[in-house]
Amino acid sequence: MEKDRSRTQQAILFASIRLFARHGYGRTSLAAIARAVGIQKPSIYNHYKGKDDILQDIFDFFLSTSQLPSEPEEMLSRRAAHCLHGTPASVTPATALLTELIEWYLHDTDDPLLSDAWIMLLSEQFLNNQAAQIVLQITEQFVEFFRVTFLWMHRQGMLPDISHPEQLGETFGYAIHGFHIEYILRRHHEMPSGEIRARMRSLAVQFGAGVDLVPDPAVS
Repeated sequence: MEKDRSRTQQAILFASIRLFARHGYGRTSLAAIARAVGIQKPSIYNHYKGKDDILQDIFDFFLSTSQLPSEPEEMLSRRAAHCLHGTPASVTPATALLTELIEWYLHDTDDPLLSDAWIMLLSEQFLNNQAAQIVLQITEQFVEFFRVTFLWMHRQGMLPDISHPEQLGETFGYAIHGFHIEYILRRHHEMPSGEIRARMRSLAVQFGAGVDLVPDPAVS
């Protein structure tokens, strides 16, 4: 749950995210943060003990705004009903839902503040153990979300009778997450990102067909 912050504290937090993403945590001073907010440097100490305290609040903010639902069945039901309405017969239900989920996730990433928070974490993960742990935690949550999604689609009859839908979901999750990171980096550096979005949609088509990537031991 996102915690309450005063208007000034929130301004300090958001300015810090932007500056850390552009210049790095180590090269950003409290004086630079104060200038970006429009306050005097000593005023920061009314809200934070120092730069490390701001960094911890950024971690908390990122985790509270980047959580995927741990029990997504209800959300999947709603989104499936929404995306399947008017879907052409040539598009499989699984492909339609996976495409919907990709666009939903990228929509959050398109938020400049969350995008900057991602950039900061991706940069700091090699210097800060907690940043690395958060990146790994979000990755695991992302993969688990799609593992559950593929199991749910299989139960709903949206996938063929494949032997390991959960492993198919994990493979899809890792692939999409990799493209997601590249999408964030490209947008941050003002590079074309449309091709990455198209590749993610292409994966939705391939995996939505339910190709069983894991051979059944009983057959081999």
